[in-house]
Amino acid sequence: MSKERKPIAHTTSLQEAIVLMCEGNPGALNVCIQIAKATDKSALGTFLRLDAMNIRGSQIWLGYSDYCGRDLEKFLAAIDARDQAMVDYINSQGSPGDPMAVVGGAREGRLFIPEAKP
Repeated sequence: MSKERKPIAHTTSLQEAIVLMCEGNPGALNVCIQIAKATDKSALGTFLRLDAMNIRGSQIWLGYSDYCGRDLEKFLAAIDARDQAMVDYINSQGSPGDPMAVVGGAREGRLFIPEAKP
């Protein structure tokens, strides 16, 4: 069963984007607040890139904490590069039925579990 995630747009407020991106995960909230503080006016762009990669909630925490060793600059660089290794790591740590991270294109389908692209 697929579950739609509410889309984030350029018109979404920063506060609403943070709430949507966190999906109730306290670790993700911490990271999103750090992103907002560090990137100032470009924070929404960072959230849009994460959204395009279908990375939200616990996936944000996995990418930041485990894959990037809690290094915000490294995490931001991985997002900007659409790091396939980070996407693979996040997907390898998930449970069956968890949303799948992708390197891009998730915003077009808005599916919670997008179909894998070859």
